[in-house]
Amino acid sequence: MPRPGLDPAAVEGLLQWFANEARDLPWRTDRSPYRVWISEIMLQQTQVETVIPYYQRFLQAFPGVEELAAADEDRLMALWAGLGYYSRARNLQKAARQVVREHGGVFPEEPSTVRALPGFGDYTTAAVLSLSMGQDLAVLDGNVARVLARVFLVEGSVKTGPVRKQLQALADAGLPTGRAGSYNEALMELGARVCRPKPRCAECPLQPVCGAFREGCQEEFPSKNETRVRPCHPCVVLVVRNGKGQVLLHRREGKGLLGGLWELPSIRSLVKLDSNPATPAQLSSLLDQARAGLPEAPVGAAGPERHLPVFRHHYSHFSIEVHPQEIEREVQELPADWRWVSVADRDGLGISASDRRILEDQGA
Repeated sequence: MPRPGLDPAAVEGLLQWFANEARDLPWRTDRSPYRVWISEIMLQQTQVETVIPYYQRFLQAFPGVEELAAADEDRLMALWAGLGYYSRARNLQKAARQVVREHGGVFPEEPSTVRALPGFGDYTTAAVLSLSMGQDLAVLDGNVARVLARVFLVEGSVKTGPVRKQLQALADAGLPTGRAGSYNEALMELGARVCRPKPRCAECPLQPVCGAFREGCQEEFPSKNETRVRPCHPCVVLVVRNGKGQVLLHRREGKGLLGGLWELPSIRSLVKLDSNPATPAQLSSLLDQARAGLPEAPVGAAGPERHLPVFRHHYSHFSIEVHPQEIEREVQELPADWRWVSVADRDGLGISASDRRILEDQGA
């Protein structure tokens, strides 16, 4: 039998705290399913402060599900560029098209139907339906998991199935009927601002019922996951210029980490680096491979080359040591997935943060 969730008095205290302390966030002024949905997808793996300007620009461009469904892919990816996890943007549009095609542009109400949309999991389904429609569904994200693990002294990693099942049962048990939206947001807000990895227990409305506070072991919950070493790989990136103020970009296939983005030509090695940089031999081999991947240029068209500053760029599960190389080429006829781009043209394209850094540093 799962342990009971928060008792009604504790829930009332939590909701009163939220009523007094809730941040003024743009997605809280309009609770339509579309706007809640966009905010929830953007907030996955991304800080609130980072999301706000992206959210505002996105809704100006695509104010409703029909506009998102019909959006040009380049414009969509350009507005998402910098948020990372680009599959989120692709799934947003896939889901929007499905809502338009199968539901006449009206967001569905049945949880199983919503759960089947691209990019939706249990959390997103519960968040959108509770916050926009008041459905009695409890969310479980990282912030909520941390709060409940501490209050109820739940041992084990919150990333494992059995522990998540236990925490979901606790979230469900405490949910006040008809007030799911406020309950969910209050728990998420509490975890984000008060019950942080280093908690501010003096400010917490759940302090009187918190087992971890009572035992003085707040920072022992949730259980720490084993720290994995993030591998780093050498990567050569080509800044190809044509003498006309343009650089050469290539569009990635619409799958994978950066799928659908326009990028500088590059090649990444599977070699794992330690604290030392890539060797000259490794870089020479990568540079040859990167050059070989360029569209063919007329004989003698290659110009001078120069090394640009090296830097490391971090993704969620790995890093790259970026070695940019500036070269000149004159290529007139390009395949469909290549194009010459000026500074003005770049604003309308989705380009990764790493490549934008290179271009901006060089004034390209």
